[in-house]
Amino acid sequence: MNIRYIDGTVDHIVSNTTWKTSDSPIIANSIYDGEIFDARKEKPGWNLPGYNDRDWSNAVKVSAPRSRKLSPQLMPPIRIVKTIYPISMSEPVKGIYVFDFGQNLTGWPELHVNGGEGQKVIMRTAEVTARDMAQLKGEETNSIIDTIDAASDRSAKARDIYILAGKPGVEVYEPRFTYHGFRYVQVEGYPGKPNLTSIAAKVVHTDVTPIGNFYSSNSLFNRIHHNVLWGQESNLCSIPTDRPQRDERMGWMADADLSAEEAIHNFDMAAFYTNWIREIQDDQNQDGSVPDLVPLHKWSGVGTPAWQVAYPLMIWY
Repeated sequence: MNIRYIDGTVDHIVSNTTWKTSDSPIIANSIYDGEIFDARKEKPGWNLPGYNDRDWSNAVKVSAPRSRKLSPQLMPPIRIVKTIYPISMSEPVKGIYVFDFGQNLTGWPELHVNGGEGQKVIMRTAEVTARDMAQLKGEETNSIIDTIDAASDRSAKARDIYILAGKPGVEVYEPRFTYHGFRYVQVEGYPGKPNLTSIAAKVVHTDVTPIGNFYSSNSLFNRIHHNVLWGQESNLCSIPTDRPQRDERMGWMADADLSAEEAIHNFDMAAFYTNWIREIQDDQNQDGSVPDLVPLHKWSGVGTPAWQVAYPLMIWY
């Protein structure tokens, strides 16, 4: 980090082996599987001047990646853009609570809890419940235990686990290094009984600016447009993803170019798409071909024309 002061002097803050490292309360994290946070491992004041890091270890120097270029991000950052509160809570099984936020979104749950040290609260996310799925299949729902149905998450665990520190008062937790696509949050292991203020949903995506709109006298058209906006924003997380909930969330080229004109109508996408086009160029082969997925992934394989054409089309748009 380069800091230029008003008087013209410059400081360079660089990473090296004088930096310190220590165990973190974040003991596991993944965008697909969620985060495990052990609040008992928190170190109050570690991010403030004057903290005593005598017992911390020095950072270890490692080699830079050889196969990839490092370049600055040109687009707006991913941000918390909104907080949504549940519209209902149910207890389909004793001690298991399902919160309904009334619509799909991308982001993560925020937990408010009071309990003893070491107690573990699990928050599982999903787009549908067991009753939703039964209704979609035309099945009888009277005997359904209406917990979440995480089938659409596939192998993604899509859960966050908070281990309480046992502090006096309410402990507030939200994950830092994951995100989920969900409508429902299923809470297990909550000490006592939660209520509608125990959980909130943080809506998170790349913070593109809305610039266009649509409105008509037809309420169905308006609702479709409303849903399109939420669907589009939910799939803007650094890259144009295919879906936000399961073990994928990748930059499929055809998915992106088929939605690009809609996105450009509704949002300021110039910086976002410029950044992604540069990533396509990074992954371009010697013969000019590009993969089906950008950034490159083990699934990418040899690009096919219907997907490769996204490169010139995105530039044209």
